[in-house]
Amino acid sequence: MQNELSDQWTKFSKTSFGALKELTEMNAKAIEKLTEQQLALVTTCVEGTVAQLKLLGEAKGYKDLFSGQSELAGEYSNKALAIARKAADILNECKDEFTALVEKGVESATVNPYTKPSTPKKAA
Repeated sequence: MQNELSDQWTKFSKTSFGALKELTEMNAKAIEKLTEQQLALVTTCVEGTVAQLKLLGEAKGYKDLFSGQSELAGEYSNKALAIARKAADILNECKDEFTALVEKGVESATVNPYTKPSTPKKAA
């Protein structure tokens, strides 16, 4: 009985450690991908600011300035929207991976370790 308990505890520990390791790897991948998106967004903001300053220096009048700002706003809002969509896709992918991990854990947790597997009866 004590050996069985020890074996079950060892199996549980290995399974738990494996799940924790998998969760850590998934989190690391998610953070890496989301950090890339943050960097892309910051880069886009800096590019937009530089473009604004360039426009301010080159504009001949307020009409040029307003039309240029309108173009820049459209261009950089589209870039920011694309980055946000990619980040949302990453989060959906992570959700699916986390859901699969939890379902796998629930599946293994529902197995009763105290029941003996049934042996198939021989055909007569």
